Amino acid sequence: MQVKILNKKVNRLLKREEIEFTISDTPTTPSRKKLLQKIAETLNTKPEFVSIQKIEQPFGIQENKAWARVYETREALEQTESKHLMGRDRGEKVQPGKKGAKTEEKAPAPAEAPKPEEKPEAKEESKKEESPKEAPKEETKPVPEEKKE
Repeated sequence: MQVKILNKKVNRLLKREEIEFTISDTPTTPSRKKLLQKIAETLNTKPEFVSIQKIEQPFGIQENKAWARVYETREALEQTESKHLMGRDRGEKVQPGKKGAKTEEKAPAPAEAPKPEEKPEAKEESKKEESPKEAPKEETKPVPEEKKE
């Protein structure tokens, strides 16, 4: 496996280098672990400071194109990178929605206060106030007048 760096950009604000490179002499897409080790070896850094963003292998070509970020410190990597990408690089399966932290048990909801009973007289009065519904009136169309000549 040979690594050829195509583009290297230094991002001082985020304390990292953004690298675009190709991997040749591989019949299949290399694993992330092997690629991490090879990039770290090529750039003289530790594999724990490297985060692989994307690996592409076009159809019919035995050459891969990949993007990675190399951080100055482990703290800078943890502050910037998303947890699922860090987990992928380390070979861990991180499921979305599960943060690994203990979830707090919710306290039981307080029982609802009993509703005061309504008086039956009040219901009867409200029924009296309602007037019976009248049948809808049919619309009559005006008859067109005949023209006199």
